[in-house]
Amino acid sequence: INSRYVKRYKRSGSLGVDLIKRIISEPEFADYENKPLRYRVRWTHRQDPKANPNSNFSASVDFGNPDADRLNLAASAERQLRNSTKSSVSYNRSFANTPFNLRLAGQSDQNAATGNVSVQLPSAALTMNRIFPFKSDEFTGKEMPWEKIGVSASLEGRNQVQAPFTSLFTDSTFNEMQNGMQLNIPINAGYKVFKYLTLTPEIRNRFVGTRQTIVREWNADSAEVDEMRIDQLNGFWEGSTSLSLRTIVYGIYQYKSDLIQAMRHQVTPRVGISYKPDYSDPSWGYFRTVQSDTNGRELEYSIFEGGVYGGPSANENGVLNFGLNNTFE
Repeated sequence: INSRYVKRYKRSGSLGVDLIKRIISEPEFADYENKPLRYRVRWTHRQDPKANPNSNFSASVDFGNPDADRLNLAASAERQLRNSTKSSVSYNRSFANTPFNLRLAGQSDQNAATGNVSVQLPSAALTMNRIFPFKSDEFTGKEMPWEKIGVSASLEGRNQVQAPFTSLFTDSTFNEMQNGMQLNIPINAGYKVFKYLTLTPEIRNRFVGTRQTIVREWNADSAEVDEMRIDQLNGFWEGSTSLSLRTIVYGIYQYKSDLIQAMRHQVTPRVGISYKPDYSDPSWGYFRTVQSDTNGRELEYSIFEGGVYGGPSANENGVLNFGLNNTFE
C-alpha cells in the first residue's frame, strides 16, 4: 500500500506499508518453509514553511522487521541489499518574544545483519538563547561591567535502548532503557581593553543527572572483572573556565586596474587559556578503582561510564592556544 498526500501551503508527505508473507513449497515436502508475517512502514512528512513560522513537524520513517526487504521480491535490489535503515521524527517550536526553543524527537537505527535496533524515544531539548540578566532596562550611558555578562542554557532529556527487534516491545527491553538529563549553562562576557583588544572570560557548566550508575568488582573465581548496573538517581557537575584575547587589524591596498580596484586584508590574532580540574580526585566521588588482574593491578573507572551523556573527564587540563586568521577580499 502506497499513498501520497498534499495540503497546499500546509503539509505534504507519503505513507507506505509492506506486508510480506512468504511460503515456500508444500507442507508435505522437506523444504517446506512458512515464514511469519513481516511488515515495514515508510512515512515521510514535510510541513510547508508558510504554515506556521513558529513550529515545524517533520518525519522520515522506515521501520519494520529487519529481514522484510530481503523477503519482499517486489522490493528494489538497493532495498534488498541495504544493511541498515534509519528513522526520525521531530517537532520544533520557538516561542515568540522569548529566548526559548523546544525540540521533541525520536529516532531509530536498525541493523539488518544483526537484527538489533537502537532507539532514542523520546528525546527533548529546551534551549535558551543568550540573555543579559544584569542589564538595566533604562539607558544610563556607559554599560557597567556586570551588564555585559551573558547567559545561555540548554536542557536535554533522552531515553535510549539497544535490543534485538524481536524483543523490542517487551518489558525486559523497557527495563534496560537508559535515561538521563543534561543541563549546559555557559556564562561569558566581552570587554574592550586598551581600546583595540577584546577580552572574553567564560565559565562553562555541565550538570548531568542519570538513573543508572555502574559498579565493578574483581571476581577471584573467574579471574575477571564483573560489572553491575545500579538503578538509582545520581549525577555530577563538570565545569571549565577560559579567557581569550583578540583583536582585528585591517589593511586596504589600492590598485590602478580595471579588474581589481582594491583589496582588503583582515588579520584576526587571538590568544587564550583554559582550565578544567581533575574530576577523578576522590573528593568528587565520580571515580573508583577496581582490581584488574591476578597481579593485583588496579584500574580507575567512572561510575557514569556508558551513560546517556557519558561521564566527567578524568585528567586535569590546562591549555594555552594561539590563533591567527587572514581574510582577503
